[in-house]
Amino acid sequence: MPNHRYRKIRILHLIPTLQIGGAELDMVRKALILSTYDDFEIFILPFQGLGPLNELINSKARIKVIPPFKRGNSGMLATGLRLNKLVNKLCPNIIHLHMFRSELVGVLLNLSDDKPVIVYTIQHITADEPFWKRIFIRLTAKYKDKFIASSQAVKQSLVECAKLEEEKIEVIYNSVDFSKFDHLKYSPPDNDEPVIGTITRLHPDKGVQYLIKAFSKVTEKFPQAQCWIIGDGKEKVNLRALAKRLGVEKQIKFWGWIKEPHHLLARMNLFVFPSVTEALGIALIEALGIGVPAVASNVGGIPEILENKTDWLVPPRQAYLLADKILEILFNYSQARKEASLFIPLVREKFDVKRLAVKQAELYRLLVG
Repeated sequence: MPNHRYRKIRILHLIPTLQIGGAELDMVRKALILSTYDDFEIFILPFQGLGPLNELINSKARIKVIPPFKRGNSGMLATGLRLNKLVNKLCPNIIHLHMFRSELVGVLLNLSDDKPVIVYTIQHITADEPFWKRIFIRLTAKYKDKFIASSQAVKQSLVECAKLEEEKIEVIYNSVDFSKFDHLKYSPPDNDEPVIGTITRLHPDKGVQYLIKAFSKVTEKFPQAQCWIIGDGKEKVNLRALAKRLGVEKQIKFWGWIKEPHHLLARMNLFVFPSVTEALGIALIEALGIGVPAVASNVGGIPEILENKTDWLVPPRQAYLLADKILEILFNYSQARKEASLFIPLVREKFDVKRLAVKQAELYRLLVG
């Protein structure tokens, strides 16, 4: 299927939308860098709809965004037939699938002997995933040339839960563009009136309910403390009700979704990442990249970010233990600031988008031979 008259390596990214989310942001960040390489030509098909990230892509102009399929016949089979037609016309060397809906569509590709290389990035999978989903990934693995896992924890889950072969999985971390922090100064308020915050989607899996419960205990020792919750989602109403029930609604500010929240991140005394399940945790990486002390759940890929700093990790769903850890750090805040400063060069090197884009480019070149 790939047409070898093209000298560049043609990559077609298949993703449901260009809404702002972890998978979408990571794909766009790396694609923007690879589009500046002489040997790549990048196409993106958001088959269910565009989104805010389309503006970022268009501002760079070197990536071709293919219009989403019309919604008239939006069934899986119809989408697969349209995708086959597009692939036959575009002749990509690599089709890179992102998110499970893309795999559902991608499996309907006409898998001829001359098919493109198929790469599938998996952001998250655990033993709690539906059985049918794990079986689907396992049964369709033979049609994939390579899986990319967003963390070592995800790779391990793919081996254990989906029974994939280790050698078929490459770990390429989700990335951060740290250049936007170059002129950002970390300036938290006095520790007597600490700001404790998080940046996350408001979903039960993100554990914000445990942060609110922990914060209610923290205010017993720090009555002037504030809690900033940056993000939006279906749990917002429930979380507001919980804050009111615990009597801390006046000290918790729900900022909603903010396009560039890093100026607020730089004003937090402590960043809390209380996820119940998490593949990696970009907001935690960004906090550490600024030098903000942090407390996070000991789940998924989070320990890979904090490496050997295990005393900043707490078990998930344990609000009292989370409160104790927050208080411990606030009572020893000068030491926490010093320890946090050590993370700045570590995370900025490990999760830098330019370095990780190079790793992805090397994988692409290897796969096409």
